[in-house]
Amino acid sequence: MLTLVEELLSQSKYGDSPFSVSPTICDIASIVSEAVYVLQPRLDKYQIRLRNKLVTTMVVADPDKTKQIFLNLLDNAIKYSDASKLVIEQTSSDEAEQITIRDDGIGISPSLIARFDSSSTDESLTETIGNGFGLLICKQLMTLQGGAMFIQSEDGVGTTITLKFRSPAALNTQPLPTSSK
Repeated sequence: MLTLVEELLSQSKYGDSPFSVSPTICDIASIVSEAVYVLQPRLDKYQIRLRNKLVTTMVVADPDKTKQIFLNLLDNAIKYSDASKLVIEQTSSDEAEQITIRDDGIGISPSLIARFDSSSTDESLTETIGNGFGLLICKQLMTLQGGAMFIQSEDGVGTTITLKFRSPAALNTQPLPTSSK
């Protein structure tokens, strides 16, 4: 993820369009399992229990970018949340698949959440690593894939991040975006 963030930062400084997504129909459970596998040694090192409740489900997403999103979100939970437990769950509907990542950590500052909530997908990427910039990148990637990302957090209780992916059935009523940034 660090390489992706550095590449995006570099491109944005020169005014290049940093994002290119190629949404396709893919299994979200497989993508999440790959991300968990990569981070499992760190989860073990910090004694964080992860419960992945996802089942095979097809969604509309760019598999590579989506894996990077999950790597970033899980890495943030390991590094910053002081959590002892992570739970990944899903909720299905005809139009969308919602994946939630919940931790029992210290929470995210209200100012960072306010910045996240008020950011637009057209916002210039000029910040530096370490102040929630990865979250903004994830939000923009989700939007470009036709999805969405939301954060809820309570001080001392934990954080819930919800990723909303379009289901393949939604393509009948809402085609994929024709241009990617």
